[in-house]
Amino acid sequence: MLQEGIKQEKALEGFVDFAGNEIIMGHNVNFDINFIYDKCKSYLDYNLSNDFVDTMRIAKHVLPNVRNYKLGTLADYFDVDYRNAHRGLTDVEITYEVYNKMKELANK
Repeated sequence: MLQEGIKQEKALEGFVDFAGNEIIMGHNVNFDINFIYDKCKSYLDYNLSNDFVDTMRIAKHVLPNVRNYKLGTLADYFDVDYRNAHRGLTDVEITYEVYNKMKELANK
């Protein structure tokens, strides 16, 4: 997939255009976001400054007794379909569903 994929610079440009000034949400995004910040600077000479929401951090507060905070564990906990995980769009959908379940739980 990587051999046939687009170049990093093009991917980053697409990401920056897509994200705009919006808040970025992801599971364990705290880990990934620094790579994205660094690559935007080195490839595009662009300072990505978007805020972000890390669903793993939220889970640690909302679900203190879960055995671990992997996305699969949380999906199982909330009965969210985890089939086809580890693919971009599927992981986005799973993360979004888990986030909404945690939000519902926190609002009770």
